[in-house]
Amino acid sequence: MIEGIIRGGMKIIAYILEIFAWLRIALSPTILGCILGLLIYNESPTKLGLVFALVVASIGAALGIFWATRVSIKKGALKFITRYPNEEDENHVEDKK
Repeated sequence: MIEGIIRGGMKIIAYILEIFAWLRIALSPTILGCILGLLIYNESPTKLGLVFALVVASIGAALGIFWATRVSIKKGALKFITRYPNEEDENHVEDKK
């Protein structure tokens, strides 16, 4: 019985970590879009500049959501975040041996 509770708790923790990894992937383009939008609005502080800045920020958010969802479906967001650089290259070299 206790093992079942522990396994259930571990599933919850894994799910929470997956959500945090997804958010981390999605936030990168979102923040970039917001910074670009802020720079655009800073150059043209009019209503049109504000609309254009909001459009750029929204595109950044949409791209972030799309990218995070795609990575989550293909590899898993947590696996994508925690992989080592050149990990795929090392595995490929080991397969050739």
